[in-house]
Amino acid sequence: MKKYIIIHCVLFILASCVDKYKPDLSPASENIVVEGLITNVAEPYTVKLTRLKNVYESFSDSLSGALVTVSDNDGKTYLFQEKTQGIYQSDPNVFTALVGKKYTLKVDTKEGQKLQSSEELMMDSQKIESVNNVYKDASSGNRGFYVYIHFKDLPEEGNYYRWETTYYPTKPRCGDINPCCGDCWYVRRTPENIVVSSDENYNNKLVESQIYILAYESRSKVFINIVQYSTTASTYTFWKELRKQISNVGSIFDPTPASIA
Repeated sequence: MKKYIIIHCVLFILASCVDKYKPDLSPASENIVVEGLITNVAEPYTVKLTRLKNVYESFSDSLSGALVTVSDNDGKTYLFQEKTQGIYQSDPNVFTALVGKKYTLKVDTKEGQKLQSSEELMMDSQKIESVNNVYKDASSGNRGFYVYIHFKDLPEEGNYYRWETTYYPTKPRCGDINPCCGDCWYVRRTPENIVVSSDENYNNKLVESQIYILAYESRSKVFINIVQYSTTASTYTFWKELRKQISNVGSIFDPTPASIA
């Protein structure tokens, strides 16, 4: 007599619904964000004004109609004209900052709010003496070209530096149809690439500093523009703290986010 073993297979299909979670948050104060840079180069200086919005609205809103001025320690005041909504610029024929002078930024909004920066000294800066790059494979960390600069630190102690890098890869086409007849470039900025340093460990020495890591993509040409700034201690601290927060990866070991001023 044959025996049969009957196996019952039961298939369970699990289904779930995803509901949008919208926490009940109290409205945030519409703080004003001021972005600007003044150097000793004779060019228009730009100040950008935006107002932070609630988390469920647009992230920021351009702030128009403000009175924006910069004053020096000799009592001279220079006006910044609004060129487009929230973008204010100086006239290089009227105002070019000078090394050794101190400057203060003031903003008066049309709603009556008044903002004033601390007085900042225009620092002197050393020239970049040379730039070189070294290719490193994956065994050295990130595969790519490591860009280094060399400069001589100023003799006095307490010098602070920041570097700004703009990356220009080549474009395969200059337009939508025609291929490039020569070298064509497009701009790729990396705002997370904040590089700052102090002369605490290299005062009055020849310095080699790693500025950029260009990920290996191809053998096409690349143009990199590097600008070196000398800054005050407070400005150095601001950029250093901002870099820490941008570098957060979401682990429990990340520094606690905080306001940066």
